[in-house]
Amino acid sequence: MRTLPSRAFRPTSLKALVALASFGVATTASGQLLLDQESPFELGFTQFSERPAAQTFTVGASGDLESVEVYVSQLSPTGNLLISIYALEGDAPPLAPEVLPLATGSIPTSELPSSSAGGTGPAFVWIDLDAPLPVDAGERLALVLQKDSGGTTGAGQIVWAGNPGRYADGQALRYDAGGIVFCTGGPPCDPPFEPPSWKTYGSLGDFGFRTYVPEPSLPLLLAIGGPALLGLRRLRSRPSGTRSTRR
Repeated sequence: MRTLPSRAFRPTSLKALVALASFGVATTASGQLLLDQESPFELGFTQFSERPAAQTFTVGASGDLESVEVYVSQLSPTGNLLISIYALEGDAPPLAPEVLPLATGSIPTSELPSSSAGGTGPAFVWIDLDAPLPVDAGERLALVLQKDSGGTTGAGQIVWAGNPGRYADGQALRYDAGGIVFCTGGPPCDPPFEPPSWKTYGSLGDFGFRTYVPEPSLPLLLAIGGPALLGLRRLRSRPSGTRSTRR
């Protein structure tokens, strides 16, 4: 975030002003969005259809999470790419289908770059949330991507490209629907069925993503920090070694 030049203020007063300014971050915005969390694309990718894929992350700045970018492309321009943000249960999104997401958004897959022959391949795609999500610094969340059509067979319809573990505050996950367990030594298997679960992607540690929160509002910063700024200005205007007198 933008900071005022430190040479213009005394160090102790600067700390107080920064504390006052940060108080307004979660309450209003200036229209400019600031990058909060980022996992840039480096190498590797995965493909999926309507079975979800997820990236967990840790919020850095308190405020209203308004938009995300995901490093994706499509193999078939049908349907929509859906995004959801969930609070974590342990280290993964909740598995219970009745748990509602904290926030949602979507984009038609026809608006994604194509990875088919002649296409440009994955790129960062901007998606606004349907409604801003209030978040607190240090909060752990999951960004879940899912296609609303296409079936569960084949290589998948969406490419979400990623990196081998370059983001330290989260990880990439894939949804496993579970089912019958096939034992290498022959039946009976114990247990015979595996429940649904989230599994890590192994060497693919993180998907490419970015999250954005609003920049603090200048009017609010002035309203909160104005008296402090005025007091600092008066302190600076006094000659050193003198004291004010009142008649």
